[in-house]
Parts: sequence; structure tokens; C-alpha cells
Amino acid sequence: MSIATFRIKYPRPKKLSDPYHDFTPDMLEEILAIPDDKLKGYHFLQILGPTLPAGTYEESVYFLPGAFRYLITDDEYAPTLINPIVEFISKNAERLAKDKILDAARECIHEAFDYWTNQFVVVHRRAPSINKVKRLGYSDYAKNFGAVWIMIVELLKYGTDDDIAEDFVQSLSDNTSNPIKAAWYLTCASYSRDLYRQHRTRRELNSNRILQLIQDKERLKKAAELVREKLVPGEKSPTFWRDVFNNLGV
Repeated sequence: MSIATFRIKYPRPKKLSDPYHDFTPDMLEEILAIPDDKLKGYHFLQILGPTLPAGTYEESVYFLPGAFRYLITDDEYAPTLINPIVEFISKNAERLAKDKILDAARECIHEAFDYWTNQFVVVHRRAPSINKVKRLGYSDYAKNFGAVWIMIVELLKYGTDDDIAEDFVQSLSDNTSNPIKAAWYLTCASYSRDLYRQHRTRRELNSNRILQLIQDKERLKKAAELVREKLVPGEKSPTFWRDVFNNLGV
């Protein structure tokens, strides 16, 4: 099963019951009038919830595959579907299992991780400094990192599928030959260090397994060696890897 082939046995609903009485009849009819391939992120958010969903489980679950397909598009709104998708799966795990689609939904989460991390692209931006010296500052980030991190945190928050997040980080840390995976491992570890300094890491990463992995000095050193050899020579950002290595002390 993959995101492209994931389907639900329920037919497309002819109505949305608005169980929390949050929509007008016209709004519900407007959502249903939109063809599946024209639905946008905010439509899936309205249908799935998690706050005040437009439909019941039977009505909303039909749209779960479409939400996954939208999740791995380049639309900047796509990551906002992570919370609705993860919470919908978590809240309805028993129903999904009974309908024999829970495993398929979990496989789609794995595929989303793979999609976001199949390459490693650094975005480097220069920006005017706000201090009086008026020097140019900069910001660096890895494309798709926000989606990866939010998915990890959301999976851990609800707990029912936290093993997916833990297995994903484990696969990054176990890697010894793929520089892309090494780059993602180092980036996750570096970002968590920043959060740790803000006293937020343990709250966000409620997993001893992940915390141990992103603080494993030997694994981090090996990953850094691989990245230095394979990725650093071709990296256009003059600051990204310097900052990551300094942050991790590797």
C-alpha cells in the first residue's frame, strides 16, 4: 500500500453531518460539491478536524487518502495537515483497524517521511541585522525540515503511533553510508539542541529512545564524517554545516 494507491471502502459521502454544529448547510454543500482532485488543504482540515470536524468518522474517513496525497505536495499549506491526519488516525485507531486500513494509514506516514527526506536541500537567506551595527545577518534551514519535525512531535504527542517516529529517527542514526540520511540525523539533533537550551526538548520529544539517539556522540561523529566527505564540498551555504557541527560539537 502507498499514498498513491491508498483507498477507503466507504463511498464518497452525500452529506456531512456537522456533529459539532459549526458549519452552515451552504458551507457543507460547498465542500461536498468540490471534486476530490480540487480539494485544498483547508478543505481537508474542515473535514477531518481535529477541532470541530464537518463529518462523522464514516463520512470523513473517505477523505483520508486525499489528505495524504495533498500532504506530499509542494503546497506551502500542506504541513498544516499533519496534525489533522495524525489526530484523526490516533482518535479512530480502533475503527481504522476494524476497517482493515490502520496499517495502510501507518504506511502512508512512513512514506511521507521518506518523501520529505529523499533529498537534503539547504536554504540560505541573508537578512539585515536588527542591531545598530547594521551588519547583514543570515538564516539557514533544510527544506522540508519543518514538516519532518512537526510529524515527529505530533506522533509522539498522541502516543498511539509514536513507534513510527522512533523507528524513523532510529533509521537515520543507524545509517552508516547514506549522506542524505546522515544530514537529516545531524539536523534533527542540532535543532533539538536549540530547543534543549530553551528547555523545550524533553516536552516536545517525549521519547527516551529518540532523546538517546540524538545525543549519541559516537553516532553523531560518524554522521558528521560522512557529511563532511560527501555533502560539505558541494554545499552552497557558507554557514549551515559550520553552525550544525559547532552546535553538536562534532
